[in-house]
Amino acid sequence: MLGAWDSNVGAGGHMSSKLAQRVAVNGLCKNYMAFNTNYHDTGLFGVYAVAAKDQPVGACATCDTHVAKQVCQIMLQVVNSAPLRRYA
Repeated sequence: MLGAWDSNVGAGGHMSSKLAQRVAVNGLCKNYMAFNTNYHDTGLFGVYAVAAKDQPVGACATCDTHVAKQVCQIMLQVVNSAPLRRYA
């Protein structure tokens, strides 16, 4: 959903990821990569971004947070609309 993006690749504003589009169009960082790690009963999700000294790191973090929140809201809608299954 969030994927990865690098400024050295020419497809910035035309990528399917909303985060890649916003980062590319606004020049918020050099590159970013979303990652996740799954554990037995929990998980870790994040976005790693690299910015130059003259790039607005705060704006990149705000953009990452905004897009991640949208993804979480979509996932919550999907989870709430699906029947609940309990495993013994």
